[in-house]
Amino acid sequence: MAPSPLTYDFPQGPTNETQAQIFNDIADINGAGIAFVAYGVHATLFFLCLTLLWEERKRKPREAWIWIGYISILFTVGSIGNGANMFLNQDAFVNHRNYPGGPGQFEIEQFALTYDAVCNVVYIVGTWFTDGLLLYRFYTILGATWWIMVLPILVYIALIVMSILLLHQLVMPGGTLWVPESINLGLGYWSTSIGINILLTLGIVGFLVHMRLQMRRAMGPKQQSPYLTVSAMLIESMFMYTGFALLFLITLARNSPVNLLFFQMLAQVQFIAPLLIILRVAQGRAVTRKTIEDTISRTNAGSAMEFSSRAGQSTYTSATLSVNRSGQIGVTKSVFSDATQGDSQSMELPAFRTKEGSAHDISVTV
Repeated sequence: MAPSPLTYDFPQGPTNETQAQIFNDIADINGAGIAFVAYGVHATLFFLCLTLLWEERKRKPREAWIWIGYISILFTVGSIGNGANMFLNQDAFVNHRNYPGGPGQFEIEQFALTYDAVCNVVYIVGTWFTDGLLLYRFYTILGATWWIMVLPILVYIALIVMSILLLHQLVMPGGTLWVPESINLGLGYWSTSIGINILLTLGIVGFLVHMRLQMRRAMGPKQQSPYLTVSAMLIESMFMYTGFALLFLITLARNSPVNLLFFQMLAQVQFIAPLLIILRVAQGRAVTRKTIEDTISRTNAGSAMEFSSRAGQSTYTSATLSVNRSGQIGVTKSVFSDATQGDSQSMELPAFRTKEGSAHDISVTV
């Protein structure tokens, strides 16, 4: 580990630890505290999703049960990892308080303990499910063809292989993440995980931004879609997990003790990010290929039409959008005019919602 960025001088503080080791203790205990709070968020999101999906069983039984199974796996894995992490901190700060180098050094050196190995296994397996969901969302949102999916699938397979190699190294006697051999393999694993997340995130956000610009160009800047907001883009692309993983990777590569803080937080953040997506699915607000096509087809029925009357001339402008299976969006604009007299008025009708959950804003000017 790199030297501590701070200096500690407490009369009743540890006497058998260096400044760097004291900082490791602080990073460990605070990282664990934040991770436990994150687990509370994870548990809350799980029960919210479970409640909504349970109500969906009669209407969409197959889809509802698949999502219930998925979130149950995430919650089980996250709960096991959180419990093991709690016992690790108890073992380090209570049972091994006088360990040479302090409790933080104990956690760094004792990665091969059974309960710590279980914690690492369940969290890395959780990464498979997290990245797998993002891969699935990339496919469904973009309607990607097989040749577009080749690279993400290959990276995903490489991620699983590298994680298995890393786990094998960590569970060996004396194995730990913070030795040169494990750091190099760990950097490769997390670089691969972050790489696939960035690749898929850019693909999803890029497509949604492109669609948002096309719709605003056709309907005007005031038009809103629940599927194309900034928050929707960040949630759908699991930007939260990508951001935290990137922070951990940078601090690990720099051999900074701050990585201990992000390491424990990252374990639960990776479960929160997919649950935010599934919550939108359960609420009928998630972006899917069907909602994209439904939104555009409903728009073609006249959801974006403007009528204006000025100085005895009425102008009617309509916009029609079309989308094909490859995700390309086309816009057709038509303008009509006649010669009638009347006052200028404007009126906005509220959004209406279809059975599929899609919403459209109507703006009419007469």
